[in-house]
Amino acid sequence: MGGMKGSGWTGLGGFIAKWPVGLAFLVFLLLTAYGNLALVGLETRWPGLIIMLAVTAVVFLLTMKSEGGRLFVPLLVGFSLVIHAIWALSLRTQPVSDFKTLLSSAILFAEGDKSAYMNRYYATWAYQTGFSLYEALVVRLFGSAHAISVLKVLNGCWLTLTNLMIYLLGRRIAGERAGRTVALLFFLYPGTWSLSTLLTNQFMGTALMLSGIALCLLVPDKAWHVLPLGGTLLAVSNAIRSDAVIAAIAVSMAFLLLPQHAMRSIGRRPVDGKRQTAGSGRDFQDSGGTCRNSFASGLARAALVIFSFLGMGMLLSWSLAASGVNPMGLGNGFPAWKLIAGLNEESGGQYSQKDNDEIFFGIHLNPDLPAAEKKERETAILRQRLQKSPEAWLKLLLDKSATLWTSQDDLHWAFSHLEDKSWDLNLFGKPVNIQSAGLVAFLRGTERGAFLILLLLCILAGLPWRRGAETTDPRPGLCFILMLLAMAVLYLFVEVQLRYRISFMPAFFIVAAPGAELLHRMLGGLWHGNAQLEKR
Repeated sequence: MGGMKGSGWTGLGGFIAKWPVGLAFLVFLLLTAYGNLALVGLETRWPGLIIMLAVTAVVFLLTMKSEGGRLFVPLLVGFSLVIHAIWALSLRTQPVSDFKTLLSSAILFAEGDKSAYMNRYYATWAYQTGFSLYEALVVRLFGSAHAISVLKVLNGCWLTLTNLMIYLLGRRIAGERAGRTVALLFFLYPGTWSLSTLLTNQFMGTALMLSGIALCLLVPDKAWHVLPLGGTLLAVSNAIRSDAVIAAIAVSMAFLLLPQHAMRSIGRRPVDGKRQTAGSGRDFQDSGGTCRNSFASGLARAALVIFSFLGMGMLLSWSLAASGVNPMGLGNGFPAWKLIAGLNEESGGQYSQKDNDEIFFGIHLNPDLPAAEKKERETAILRQRLQKSPEAWLKLLLDKSATLWTSQDDLHWAFSHLEDKSWDLNLFGKPVNIQSAGLVAFLRGTERGAFLILLLLCILAGLPWRRGAETTDPRPGLCFILMLLAMAVLYLFVEVQLRYRISFMPAFFIVAAPGAELLHRMLGGLWHGNAQLEKR
């Protein structure tokens, strides 16, 4: 179960060629790319694809050389913070639906109302308490009048941290040039800009999740003491948004499936003086002797991550309950709801107002029904929705996959306040009128174009090139492949919303890093007239 001994392939392609899960991921990428490519002919998608192809070309030109690494990080962080802040303060997006509920509770709690989280909403969705408490801290520090603006600016800060983690993880997988390329592509990805002014827990949760993964996978193997910190950070992320449980499992599986790996780092040199690539099966040596990762050490690392994750998660939940903030802690009072909603054929597995009225309020929150009867009715509905014909199952799963992977962004959350507005500008001496509907269509089209290009880079990373992009450490790649596959399968059954996909978009950029490096080499070979790629 260790490295990819003697495969002769480098990059993620060598890894994917050796593992069934990798092949499943490649099939997923190909099907998703086909679905997006089949729809690219729509009016709003061709211009978006052309624009993003031009943007991607500029990014590759800017990152052709890997010199100047010391300046890249401060420039990336500085530009990201400033431009996200300007964007956040320019759009007057107002919280609606659950976002408004969370902020209202935060304001009440910050003003001293200790019962802010003791109502039917938080008794059912107690896991929302963590993010609302973060908002309460912001309200306490900056006042309710400025809370929305500050929270939107902080979204930009979390996106900047996410961008930095993408760079670090992409660099670990495929080198400096690839790390810079995917980091810049994420910075320019329209999907994040479209939703960055929304007061959602996704940006904070994703940034903390990636930071926890980085702590687990980027530190030297001998730094065992860092692993509980990584697991703890994943637990904090999970308290903000419950996606990090997938990450904790994926990190642990990466340790178990790839207990042996090779990575270039300061102070290490290859055995026999020969340059090795990750997964070659050879060990590296340092001043301390042979550095060998056995399955036992992989198991121990996985256990440290899981136990610290579970321990901190239980501690956080217990703290909220014991302090009286929310007697339910961070629990879920209606775990079957997401599955009930996700199996609704009429809504295509998306939110249904009818289900909300008849099941959530009509049954689950009905004060006239005893708990046993509620449970019985909810179980009966779930059982009924599970009993579909094969044709109905296939249609539902295809509809949900299309919603999540090929549909254009639903931007009414962030841009509803701009409806029917227009702006008169003077560009190069010529009057230009920009309609809000045109702006939204532009963002939707460019987002789909950027996603299609990203998928192609991921596919390029996954193909088994004989002389591909070297992978300095395959474990982050495996971790994010497992995460994406798990999320793809999970959303086949639970409720799906378009905005959910933004939480795991960074994983695509990280997996695309070897594809970006390989494309750099191909373009460099063409540029110098000596492209010699040999595909097995």
